[in-house]
Amino acid sequence: GDHMLVTGTVVVVSLALWHCICAQNSIWAVEFKHYNVNISQHFAEEHDLILIGKVELLDNVYLYKTRESPKRIASEQVLRSLEGQESGSPHDSVLWLEEQHAVVFEKKSLPYQDPLLPSQWHLHNETSPTSHIHINVLPAWKMGYTGKSVVIAFIDDGVEYDHPDLEHNWLPGSNNWNYNTGSSDVKPRDLLQDYHGTSVAGLGVAYHDGTTCGVGVAPDAQFSSIVLLQHASSSFIPSTAAQALTHAYDINDIYCNSWGPRDDGLRKEGPNTLVARSIMTAIEKGRGGLGSLYMWAAGNGRQNGDNCNYDGYANSRYVVTVGAVTEKGTFTSYSEPCAALIGVLPSGSGSAPLGTTDLHGRFGLNEAQGSAGACTERFGGTSASSPLAAGIAALVLEANPDLTWLDFQYIIKMSTIKTDPKNSGWVLNGGGMWVSHEYGFGLIDASLAVKRAESFVVHVKEIALTQSKRDNEPLLLSTNGKQYIVESKIHLNQTIMLHHVEVIVNIKHKSRGQLDIRLITPYGTESILATAHRDTNPNYSGWRFTTMFAWGEHSTGDWKLIVSDSTRSGDPNAVLESWTLNLYGLDENDESYPDFVKRGGSQAFEWDLHDVSAIGNSTSTNSGGLFYALFGEGHEAVMKIVLMVGLVSGIFITVVIMIIVFILRREVSRVDDNTIQMKPIPTTKDEDITETETTNIYIADGKN
Repeated sequence: GDHMLVTGTVVVVSLALWHCICAQNSIWAVEFKHYNVNISQHFAEEHDLILIGKVELLDNVYLYKTRESPKRIASEQVLRSLEGQESGSPHDSVLWLEEQHAVVFEKKSLPYQDPLLPSQWHLHNETSPTSHIHINVLPAWKMGYTGKSVVIAFIDDGVEYDHPDLEHNWLPGSNNWNYNTGSSDVKPRDLLQDYHGTSVAGLGVAYHDGTTCGVGVAPDAQFSSIVLLQHASSSFIPSTAAQALTHAYDINDIYCNSWGPRDDGLRKEGPNTLVARSIMTAIEKGRGGLGSLYMWAAGNGRQNGDNCNYDGYANSRYVVTVGAVTEKGTFTSYSEPCAALIGVLPSGSGSAPLGTTDLHGRFGLNEAQGSAGACTERFGGTSASSPLAAGIAALVLEANPDLTWLDFQYIIKMSTIKTDPKNSGWVLNGGGMWVSHEYGFGLIDASLAVKRAESFVVHVKEIALTQSKRDNEPLLLSTNGKQYIVESKIHLNQTIMLHHVEVIVNIKHKSRGQLDIRLITPYGTESILATAHRDTNPNYSGWRFTTMFAWGEHSTGDWKLIVSDSTRSGDPNAVLESWTLNLYGLDENDESYPDFVKRGGSQAFEWDLHDVSAIGNSTSTNSGGLFYALFGEGHEAVMKIVLMVGLVSGIFITVVIMIIVFILRREVSRVDDNTIQMKPIPTTKDEDITETETTNIYIADGKN
């Protein structure tokens, strides 16, 4: 009976509250010092209020509402004059009172109802303690960015464009082409093998239809299918790749590439002159002269000792190369490291693959019959990272369609989070940037990227410096007899703020896979360009390496190239014949750039955890800045600050004591009538060393 009475009271109070809110009556909560039913009723009569009832579980707290009467306004004025006052006159019996205002709340649910979306951890990871390992796309969607009016071209083995999760976003027309068959039929042909492109497309642009599979990063972007890789082992002549990589660059904004040379660590392959020139054409003319955007998978050859700097497509400075991390934020067992990585994105591991679209029926990764086989939760590899990057690119271009290809790379670099922070491979470079061969600048945050894009209004005007050195220096046996080694130096007098650095080498060696090649900047930042691996082919002949490790540093000073061979079967005839250093950056004295661009694309502040651009529980963005460079973050920063304060205090006390002792000794000297003679300290002057160097300089306009 008591339970029924309480329940009924709650229902009545709730209905009364709802009626008052709708009728714009004001609601008041009042707590009296002592329980007395006469006091609560007397208060209602005194202020012409209606007593709604007692608040459940709170002693002496009652709810009131104002009446629809001529006295209402006067009554509310009296109550508001009392609100916030401590107990006392004029109502000694009242402890406090407070007007209750209507507040709008929303359910914290996913924005779309697609069945796989709850398990698409790469979009929103809710698994503790790694809930920050995802691309943080939900805030970008909430801001209204879903890839509208942007076209992504998937260069792959064909796309099942009439798939229920893809048909809404397919853009039919001449922007599609099959370079394997020379036809406009861009659907998969070998249904046992050609499932890759359909799954890749789903990760980038799967539509939010609420009924099929999951959702892509840019669920309102349009897409094209460019077929280059149909059948199990696709081979093609370079001219075919050149055409595919530039097909309809006046329509296709972004090219997604989840392919490349074999990841076996046995080769150095890249675009020939024709392909490289074609890519440059799209950089110069694509998107109305702003430049096409290229996303590239780093490769899956880690266990074979492969490195994305051995892939001439993935290490091009004109592409955005991304590696893969697990749901724990650590590099996957297959993702290739290299100095050319700009960042990483989630991809499938053995315990947490990704959910996306699949070929219908028993074909593809999901062998279920009919529509049940149209989705898969088994996709992975760096093939998955590339379409995630393409989706993020579509969101960024929707936020700011006027970005150049280089502006976009600055934004991506500025939108990274330092993942796996305890990994020993992280390096703080001379520009205050954290960078890693495993992770590039870190995990790319989609919402942070669109936030950056909204305010990026000045095009980066690129300056290039190039200098070559012909050494013909042999690799000599070291003094410890453990390795053959040669070190070469190039000195630069010109100053630019760097982003990309290329090193082109000509090295004579019987087995180039035995060589370790490293570049050291004037700041001491070391890029590992090559390590000992399985490639037994001879010589590096004009091979281009790329590094991001100097981003934000200045170009001036000595650049060192170190080539070594630690194998027992080293080549005594090995020679570093020549090398070329290509430096790309900007003039930091250009007043048109905002400060964060002149600092190499960094912003010296941390994002608020509640900001739309924050990711998970981390405030460690790749923002550089002096404080961050000196002290780091979290408990590490606290400990460093404490130690620094202690050190400074100790030095101060020591100096004070020394001054006191000095004064006392002088007094003693005066009493004894002694004289202390100080001998001057001899000084030396270093001879100035001058070096005459020839440097070629050219300037690109940023739009190319």
